[in-house]
Amino acid sequence: MAHKAFALVPATWQREDLNGNTPRCPICGAVPKAKNHLHVGANDVYGRAGEKDSDGLLNLNLAEWLHFPRVLRIKRFVGIRGLSCRVGAFLAEKVSEGHLWALVMLQDIHHELTGLRGRL
Repeated sequence: MAHKAFALVPATWQREDLNGNTPRCPICGAVPKAKNHLHVGANDVYGRAGEKDSDGLLNLNLAEWLHFPRVLRIKRFVGIRGLSCRVGAFLAEKVSEGHLWALVMLQDIHHELTGLRGRL
């Protein structure tokens, strides 16, 4: 069966998290069924075709391939130059539009910040 969804996993995941003989997710087929992940479509990954500064996760440098071509990992650190300077406004817009990947990224940022507060 051809899978049309991409898996989006948290920044803390490593390639080893994809291994195992457990049943695979029926939607993406790339991640063990018991693992927490989201599904995103091609427009979320690559942005809209033909647009120079498209808003896809890869174009905005918000995600990277953990296991090409099916599993993307949210980047823990995002650069502060170029398009990535506008990540905050873009993320807020996508959260307000209800994009699940944006909610996960926001939750990951919040988790990272609360962890830092405990260590300071």
